[in-house]
Amino acid sequence: MPLIGKLIATRTPALMNPIAAVISAAWVTYDLTGPAFRITIPAVVRIAYIRQAYIRQKTDNFCQELKKCL
Repeated sequence: MPLIGKLIATRTPALMNPIAAVISAAWVTYDLTGPAFRITIPAVVRIAYIRQAYIRQKTDNFCQELKKCL
């Protein structure tokens, strides 16, 4: 009996790891498609785009002013 118990104790974690990975992936997918992320992610992307456009505009204005000086 101790031999069977030892085999079960050593094999069970190796067999459970893929199952746990699938369950974990499904849980993360569910969390990422939740209502908070459906609003938050697009808002963050939009704000990042607006900031990049603003920075690009300021950089272009600075370069034009610098060219006028030279």
